[in-house]
Formats: sequence, structure tokens, C-alpha cells
Amino acid sequence: MSERYTIEDSDSYLWEEVIDLLDEKTCLNYHSKFFEKMRSVETTDNNKSKEVYKFLGDITSLCPNYDSRDEPYKALIELGASRSAILDDFIPSIETLKELIPKITDPELRARIADVVWIIKHDYNFANIAIQAYLGSYNNLLKIEMFGPSIERIKRAVQLINYLGKNKKLYTQVTDIIENTLERFQEIVTLNYDLIKILLEMETGNPDKYSVLTEKFAKKSEYNRNFYWARWYWDLSARWYSKKKDVYKVKECRKSAAETFVKDADLELEKEKPSYNTAASHILSAIEGLRRVGGEKERIDELHSRLLEYQKKSMSEIGTIKIELLTPEQHDCYAEYAKKRVRGKSLGDAINVFAYIASSPKMKSLRDNIDKMAKEYPLQYGITGVVVNESGKIVKRKPSMMSDDPNQLEAAIKAEMFMAAVLVRARNFVGLIEPARRELLLEHKVNKCDLYDLVSYNPFIPDGRERIFAEGLYYGFIGDFLLSTHLLIPQLENSIRYILEATGGYVPPLDDAGIQLEANVNSLLYNEKLTQILGEDIVFDLQGLLIEEFGSNMRNKLAHGLIDFYGFYDIESAYIWWITLRLCCGYKLIYLKQIGEEK
Repeated sequence: MSERYTIEDSDSYLWEEVIDLLDEKTCLNYHSKFFEKMRSVETTDNNKSKEVYKFLGDITSLCPNYDSRDEPYKALIELGASRSAILDDFIPSIETLKELIPKITDPELRARIADVVWIIKHDYNFANIAIQAYLGSYNNLLKIEMFGPSIERIKRAVQLINYLGKNKKLYTQVTDIIENTLERFQEIVTLNYDLIKILLEMETGNPDKYSVLTEKFAKKSEYNRNFYWARWYWDLSARWYSKKKDVYKVKECRKSAAETFVKDADLELEKEKPSYNTAASHILSAIEGLRRVGGEKERIDELHSRLLEYQKKSMSEIGTIKIELLTPEQHDCYAEYAKKRVRGKSLGDAINVFAYIASSPKMKSLRDNIDKMAKEYPLQYGITGVVVNESGKIVKRKPSMMSDDPNQLEAAIKAEMFMAAVLVRARNFVGLIEPARRELLLEHKVNKCDLYDLVSYNPFIPDGRERIFAEGLYYGFIGDFLLSTHLLIPQLENSIRYILEATGGYVPPLDDAGIQLEANVNSLLYNEKLTQILGEDIVFDLQGLLIEEFGSNMRNKLAHGLIDFYGFYDIESAYIWWITLRLCCGYKLIYLKQIGEEK
């Protein structure tokens, strides 16, 4: 990024001709054309022309990251120490950018430059310029039916309006544009869904109109056997009916959404090579959806029976879904193994494999190893120790393994096991989890919407918590563990309470005044029923990770503000994200087994 480019330079070259000839007017296309033009003049001595095209190529190369308020644009390319342009590169040329905007007639380029100026300078005038330009670009892209990019432009315009304080006049303008689009493109399922959802989130639009319209789209999608979109439309319709306070229709829409999973199961079984495991998973989601809205017991029992049937038939498929466990003897390089496991798969399949890329520390192995080491090095394991916090204060003393008191001896062994598990988690994260995460991101761009299917109708996730889980998982995928940790630890605690309540393993305790209290994770993780549900290894892993002082104790440290900024980017915070993802994926299998045993 050069600082030598000036507004006079822009007047000297016909740079707008480079993009005028393009049909698909997006910054991504502009970026490649500007750099192509720059390379074409490299053989000449005209350095100024190179600077002009490089400058424009750099600013159009910025990669939108609008989910992040702190970093709405990222580098398009990052390779080791090398990268393409980032926002900070344009700070020295901000005055040039401001002067350039009035000269630009193309709304796409005008929106990009005004947006960059707004982000750097926080000048509301440029935010308004960007909003109008984004709406212009939206219309241009809509004309050539580039629906995905057009939606991105109008979403960014709404985002900027929200930053400015939800201007009523601008909201009305956007509403009119959206409603005109809905009239013009009545058959485009994905476009209509995104636009109607924008209206809902803007809290504009007529609930009477859109509750009926979304229900119509849901039925139409079902007729076309597109049950994925039917499900999303039923959910959207329920939200519009909720605005009307029509409780009966809300329930009916949510029941219809749950029934789409049954139709997906039927569709799966029509395939030449059906997967009964996939069909069973669909039926489970249907049961969970109906249970949440108070569906008829007879229908739920009928689906339970079908689920049991599909589970039996899926036994022959177990070989195709077997999860391999990594051992040093089998693989010389952990990282390369992890990358291969997620490489070349669809995003959904890659996430499912990634969720099982490592396993929790094995309690039996840890105990056996500590017993062995204590016999070989009795002096080392006989010495007591202490745990200190971030301020250097002693918060707990480790008992000696030389104690004659059985309780003290057991406490000492458990303390050693929790300390050893920290090292196992570190090995698993560095050798397996992190390499696989990075490889997955090389092949796929993970969006929040990609995670909604994983968390929706999930028996591990209570109703109303899905978007929190999706946000937390998303931020973990992109490496923002500060946000993922804050979002996921409280929800993880609540989900543990939720599955215990659902299985009859937890009743809220009463205080002396007869008021029901919510038990926290410090006691929930030692509930015997939880071990029966999740297995001793995962529960032990969660104990050490979240609440044990000889482990990582992350939940209690978070609750008391004992983690600094950099502490949220260490292995333990990232591991919390990964094990939450694993529970979101894996608890469905546990739940399937429980239902099978009940039947």
C-alpha cells in the first residue's frame, strides 16, 4: 500500500474504464481487474499509473467481515508474514479517499471507499454516503440476479443504519426497497427468506402480511420437497405470528417445522442407497421439535417407534461412521493426520469429523500412569504442593500421596489426574484440534448461518439458546476465543442443568424459605446421573476444565474476572470451544441411545 497516491493521480488516468466494461460489478471483480491493469503497465516507466491501479486494487481487495464490529474488513490473503491490504494501510491516504468519493459514479466502489472512510474516521456523513451507495449497488446486482452479493449489500446498509441510531427515514427507504423486490422476485426462495428476515429484524413490515406470506412460502417449499427451506420458513412464520400474539398459529408453525424433519427422513429413505442413521437423526430432531411445542403424545410415540426401527437398521452402517482414535504408533505426525481427516469434505461433514478429532483424557489411563509413577518416584509424588492464582496467592494445597488416610490419598490421586489432564488437553489441541481447525478454514468459509442447523432442534440446547450457541461456536471457528469463552461457558453450564432435568437427574434445591435455587456447575458436574449420560471421561474432562483448581478452573476464573485478555487466547479457552462443539454434535447420538433403551 503506497502513500504516494494523490487525488491528482486519479484524475490523470481513465481508471473507471477498467470497471465500466464488467457485467458483474463487485469489488472482488474490480480487485482482480485493477491488479491485471497494474501488471500490464509494469513494463513501462510510468510508476504513477502503477500506484493508481495498485491503490484501487488494494482497497477493493479488502475481504468483508461484517459480523465483526472491530474488524469489518480483513486481508483477502494471509500467507505467513505476507498479506494483502488491511484497513490500517489506508490511514495515511484517508484524505485522498475522502476527495475521491465525489468523483466516483459506480455505487459499488463508492460504497467501499465511503465505508472505509467511515470505519477509520467515524464521520457520519460518510456512513450515509455508504448506505445510499450500498443500496445502489444492491439494485445493480439484483438486475443481473446476483442474489447472494445483493443481500450482502443491503445487510451492510442496514447494519450502518443501526450504527447511526435506527434512522426512521432510512428504515422506511430500505423497507420500500425490500417490498418492491419481493413483488418482483416472488419465486426466489432464498432471496425472499433473507429479505423478509431483514424486515423482521428491523422490526418493520406488516405482521398480518408477512405471517401469511411466509406460511405460503413454507407450504410451497414443502410441495417442491425442499424441506430445509420449508423448515426455515415455518420458523420465520412463527416469529411473525408471535408479533401478532397469535399463540395458536405460533404452535402450529413450530409443529409444521418439526414435521419437515420426518419428511426429510422419508426423502432420505427414497434414495438408492439410503442412510438409516441419517433418517434416525432426522426423526430425533422431529421428536425434539414436537416435544418443545407440546406435540401430541400419540404422534411422538409413533415417531419413537420409527426411530427404534431406523436405529436397528442403521447397525449395518456403523462401519461407515466409525471414528478412528489417534495413537502415536499409528501416526508419526499428529498435525498432518488431523488435516487429512477434515480435508476434501463438505462443511457439514468436516465439522462432524472435527468434533471427534480428539478425545477426552481417559480416567483409567491417567490413574494407572500416576500409580505407576508414584511407585517409581515416591519422593516426587509424596511432596505436597500448592495452587496459586494469577496474583500469586495460594488458593489450595495438594495433599500428599504418602498419606495413610484413604480420603486424603484419593484426593491426592485426583489432584494429580487433573494436573496430568491439562497436559493431555494441550497435546490434543496443539497436535490435532488447532491444525484441523486451520485446515477446515482453508477449504470453507464458516458463517453463523452454517451453524444454525447444528444447534437447532438439538436435545443438548434449550429452546431460545440456539443463536447464543451459534454465535459462540462461530467465534471459536474464526479464532476469537475471548468472545466464544464468554458466550459458551454460561450456556454450557445451563445445558448440563437442562439435560439433567430432562432425564430426571436434577431437581432444583429449596432454601430455608422454600424458594427453588439453581444449582451451579460446581455441583452439577458431580451428579452421578451426568456420568451415566455423558460417560466418566467427558465428565472428568469438564470437571478439570471448568471447576477444579488442580485443573484449569476456567468457569470460576471467568465468573470472578481472574482471566486477563491474553488468557482468553490460550489452549484452555480454545479447548472449551471445541468440547462444546463436540457435545453439540455428540449428544444427539447419546440421546438416540437413551431413546432406544427406553423403548
